[in-house]
Amino acid sequence: MVLEIITIGKADLIKNLKMAQILSSEIVSLVHHVKLNESGWWEKAIQNIIISIFGIHNNAPLSKEDLFKSLKNEIKTDLDDIRLTKQFNILQGKKSIIMVIDKLYVLSNEIYDEFVISFENQKNIEIEAEKRFQELCEPCIGISSNELWVELNQHLIIPLIKEIGAKTYELLSGKNSMTIDQYGQFHQFILRYNGDKARIQTLLLNYFDFKNEFVKKYILHQLNAYFFVEATNLNQNTVEQVYILSKSQANLKIFVDTNFLLTLLDLHDNPSNDAAFLLLELVDEIKNRVKVKFYVLPITVLEFQNLISKFKDYLKKLNPSLNQAIAAESSDDFSGIIKKYFHKCHEKTMMIDIDDYFDPYLNNFTVNIRNKGIEIQQDNMNKYSIDQDVIDDLFEQVEYRYDRNCKAEKYTGLSEDEKIQKKQYIYDKFNHDCQMWHYVKDKRPAYIDSTKDVTNWILTLDFSFLEYDKFKQLSESKNKISICLHPNEFISMLQFWVPRTEKFENAIMGNFRLPFFFKEVDSDSEKISIEILRSMSQYEDSEKFTTELVTEMLTNKALRQKIKPQNSVETNAILLKEELFKRFEATSKLLKEETVQKNNLAEELATVKIEISTLSQKIDKLQEDSTKRIEKELDLIRQSRIQELNNKKEGLRIYIEQQENRINDFKDLITKANQATSIELSSFGSKMLSLIKGKNKLEEEVRGRLHNSYYDDSKYKKLVSDYKLAEKEYNELITNVSHLISGFNSQSIEKIV
Repeated sequence: MVLEIITIGKADLIKNLKMAQILSSEIVSLVHHVKLNESGWWEKAIQNIIISIFGIHNNAPLSKEDLFKSLKNEIKTDLDDIRLTKQFNILQGKKSIIMVIDKLYVLSNEIYDEFVISFENQKNIEIEAEKRFQELCEPCIGISSNELWVELNQHLIIPLIKEIGAKTYELLSGKNSMTIDQYGQFHQFILRYNGDKARIQTLLLNYFDFKNEFVKKYILHQLNAYFFVEATNLNQNTVEQVYILSKSQANLKIFVDTNFLLTLLDLHDNPSNDAAFLLLELVDEIKNRVKVKFYVLPITVLEFQNLISKFKDYLKKLNPSLNQAIAAESSDDFSGIIKKYFHKCHEKTMMIDIDDYFDPYLNNFTVNIRNKGIEIQQDNMNKYSIDQDVIDDLFEQVEYRYDRNCKAEKYTGLSEDEKIQKKQYIYDKFNHDCQMWHYVKDKRPAYIDSTKDVTNWILTLDFSFLEYDKFKQLSESKNKISICLHPNEFISMLQFWVPRTEKFENAIMGNFRLPFFFKEVDSDSEKISIEILRSMSQYEDSEKFTTELVTEMLTNKALRQKIKPQNSVETNAILLKEELFKRFEATSKLLKEETVQKNNLAEELATVKIEISTLSQKIDKLQEDSTKRIEKELDLIRQSRIQELNNKKEGLRIYIEQQENRINDFKDLITKANQATSIELSSFGSKMLSLIKGKNKLEEEVRGRLHNSYYDDSKYKKLVSDYKLAEKEYNELITNVSHLISGFNSQSIEKIV
């Protein structure tokens, strides 16, 4: 495929020359990093490197561990297994990688064939590009052409691409752009050959005239490799300069969730444990640049210790033997906490005393977590238990998640009491999460859209908590930055401050064993190169963009890219938002229908009164003519009106019954609230608290809080009021009908009217 060339006019050339004098190499590198990650360059490249590792092993079956080990050896850097696993899973999902036997994988035949063809093409490009160089070499230069080819790559091509990055694509065009002899790297290379400078210069100008397609593609491969280097991490100098110029937060306060505590204290068997410990290693690695301090809130301590006590009591009742513990260790019937206990017993080949195992985290909690680098944030959070925003969020979350579990048939076969317990569990869990979320939110400024300026975060392994946080982002225009992050997202964000190594750069640049892309990528390279150049031009083209401002903007954008939530988290948050919106619409529609119905009834009653008034006038007139004729006509009218009023009465009766049912539903909730109040007031903790606060005050607080959590009192009072009005109207109709039945004389007519 012929390389499509981009063209840059004289005005652009002048602009770029000016830009080259102003934009520092650190900003240029930062632009590359942001734009490449925005385009997903790293992900595409690492997927192809994974495929290449299979390919260079002739597609022999490999385990993930052997694959990652070989990959790290090949690229001379220690990428974390979490990032690699994510890309591996994507390839597996696309069926590019398939499992042949237990935990051993190969490429699909189609992908392996693509690799073989691509690998041969790349080797051919390298051979032909070197062959072209050999043809132009003069034997009298005083150095062998083979040695000169190696030096050309090491001391000119690779350093030049590192220096100019995306502008390499301009160099390949050869039109309205700087030529290679205008760059400092070109002249530095020539100076290596003092006696043959003229011949070397002629050789290079002939070689880099870019009329040879293989030479273009050879340089393009090196550019693609460099893009992978830039997308991975910034270099040491850039990291240091960016940190200074971007004015990033030097101190971060991380409030940890219960599940992270369990992992940190080695009490939990969780799939995210590796990510949690990797995060701690990274925090230690960058401690001289970014100081991270972990805190735990009192409500989290309470939740943690309640959880520990619950499992401690459960294990005591279970009283398992060692053989039972070993057998249950790999079972899915037990929680991660119990499985971890069983695993510890298995390791020691004895049943560990349950009190000895759990009590240090109940009686000496502060000492244990402080030993792990965590402090308790001694703040009073009582206001969040009665905060209306927290209560509203809690109600929405509990109803949504309970309904979602019901629809997923997770509660099939459970009794009503068991379902209530499940709902209570959801309530207790999200009560903690909602309070914690709103507490940390209140710690942040009212409006913030710059990740690098955020000090306070929540660290959690709970994907439901992450979904809630993402939902709040979608629902609140001011909440633009996540509050909750998974360890993987923290790792990605903090790794921004870990510089790449020179060993990694050298391993990638010029490595033709690793095809970075299998299909023709000229258009991809061109597109991203133009995007990078346009971005640099944008920042240079305006006087309002100072070096510090550009660095701040780019750093914020880079960090925002690092903390994107998982697809499943984002999808579930969108579903939650849609579900709550539907509920709001349904409630609004019902309220509107009830209002219309009420207005219709009022209009009908007014019509009846008007008709009766008209009838009274007619009777007065008829009485003047004939008493008998009036009585006969009135009797006919009376029967008709009785039927009409009976119909109206029946309609009101049905409406009143419906209102009574709704009132009874509220009364059931009031009864449950009273029961919950009695239970809580009878607890030991409440009795102790009543000694401090006073029995009446405590009872008033508990009753108010629990009743508010079960029902909306204003809605209940409104319902009772509407019911009484309808009942009054109904009684009036009964009286009217009675009047019509008992006799229809002038006096009764006046009464009805």
